[in-house]
This record gives sequence, structure tokens and C-alpha cells, in this order.
Amino acid sequence: MFKGADTGYVRLSVAKPVDTVTPSLGPSMGLKMLRDGVDSANILAIYNIDGQESLDFFANDFVNHIPTPGPDLAPLLARFKSASNWVQTIGLSEMATMT
Repeated sequence: MFKGADTGYVRLSVAKPVDTVTPSLGPSMGLKMLRDGVDSANILAIYNIDGQESLDFFANDFVNHIPTPGPDLAPLLARFKSASNWVQTIGLSEMATMT
């Protein structure tokens, strides 16, 4: 794994506005591995698209198969489904096939 990539970037961000009153936070993470002669390998991970009831960015594990979002995000889920039937999953095959 990771053969052929010696440079990578990690992006830590939030998927929704931070609410310090409730509290609520939607931590997410992206990983990009740069490879010679081919496209970069990328993965994304998030705890839950609805967020978490904590301001601790690392309070929960990041996953690439998220649970079904709450009803407030149904329009977003429907929009994503116009492009893919697998809107709640992100594959890892790019990382496994790095050469």
C-alpha cells in the first residue's frame, strides 16, 4: 500500500457551520496522495454528515461509509443520488492499487 506515493496532503475541515451554543460540529477529513504519471489517490472521511454534539474535532472515529442523514438533509441526499447510487460510501481502491 502507498507504493509509488511519497507525498501526500491531509485536509481537516468542517462539513457544516460550527455551533458553539448547542454545541455541534461536523468534522471531516480528506487525504490526497500524489503519484507520478497518474492521477492522485484521494479518500474522504467524516463522522456523520449531521455532525456531532461535541466541539472536540476528534471525539468520534472518521468513516468512509456514513449513516443515513437526518430529514433536514434529505434534499442534499436526493441531489447526490442524481449522480450516484452510492452517496453514503467512498471507496478506498485508489489507495490499495497505488503503483
